[in-house]
Amino acid sequence: MIQFSDIVYFWFTALFSIAFLFLGLFTMKRVGYFKKSAIVRNMLWSGVVLFLGVVLAGPKLNWNKSIPIKERVEIIFGLDVSLSTLARDVEINQDGETKIISRFEMEKQQVENAIGLLQTGDAVGITIFADRATPLQSILVREDYASILRNLRYIDSDFVRYRVRQGTDYGAFILAALEQFGEGGTKILFILTDGEPQGDEEKLRGNLSAALEEFSKRKNVSVYLLGVGDSTEPSKIPKVEDENGKPKEYYTDKNGHPILTRPNPEFLTNLANVMDGHYIHAAFDKNLNDIFQGLIESERRIIDWEKKTRSVDLTPYLLISSLFLLLLIAIIKSV
Repeated sequence: MIQFSDIVYFWFTALFSIAFLFLGLFTMKRVGYFKKSAIVRNMLWSGVVLFLGVVLAGPKLNWNKSIPIKERVEIIFGLDVSLSTLARDVEINQDGETKIISRFEMEKQQVENAIGLLQTGDAVGITIFADRATPLQSILVREDYASILRNLRYIDSDFVRYRVRQGTDYGAFILAALEQFGEGGTKILFILTDGEPQGDEEKLRGNLSAALEEFSKRKNVSVYLLGVGDSTEPSKIPKVEDENGKPKEYYTDKNGHPILTRPNPEFLTNLANVMDGHYIHAAFDKNLNDIFQGLIESERRIIDWEKKTRSVDLTPYLLISSLFLLLLIAIIKSV
């Protein structure tokens, strides 16, 4: 529907352009000059007058459009902070230069980017896990996302080396995440890890079994496992780094040989399948911004529809049309 800011201008212009047209035709009749080109020019001039006059009326094209209202979701990002994530085997491009960073740095970067894309109102949390799982917030945050990002920045390489009880217990993490989730609504669990379970095998199996049993009772939790690190070659784990972050010394076994680590996509794929989830490998600076945003939006349910009025200002189109008509007038006159 076309609406005008001042309808008076529209009617005045319409009447004026019609009068202008008939005046031209009357003049032609009076002088007996009815050349086709003159008639066409007269009609084009009337069109120019009409378009320019309508511009003064402030024309806008309005139409109603139904916009889906989507629910807010609850999201927990799980970060693997086991010692193996300090391995530097992730290649990124930064400011036009290729850099090698650790798996752990990759995890932090991607979580920070993903949280920056969220809508206010989504409940968000970050839980770090190794031998045990530790949420970085007491409850999921719905507004002040900067607070949990501040907490995340305290988790650095030295924290991983000296303040984390080593191991990688996926069952402990899943149980901790499910405890933080509420009951209703859609929940999304992102797990960023290299996929190497570590620790007492009996304990790991027991915790994972209990976690999967509890998970099976929750029909509203979607799981995405994001593998980090180069799965093609084993990597050493830095023990000491210089002031520029370059490794000076590596962890070794009791025989003095470097401890090697390699991501385990097979384990993560199997875990994703068991949880009816999805596995994505995110090594080599694969930017997950679009992936995160797409996955989150795909999980949101439409809970209602809202009608909104869309509006397009027709002024520039009328001005362009007027210029086009003037160009035609000049062409006809020169022929």
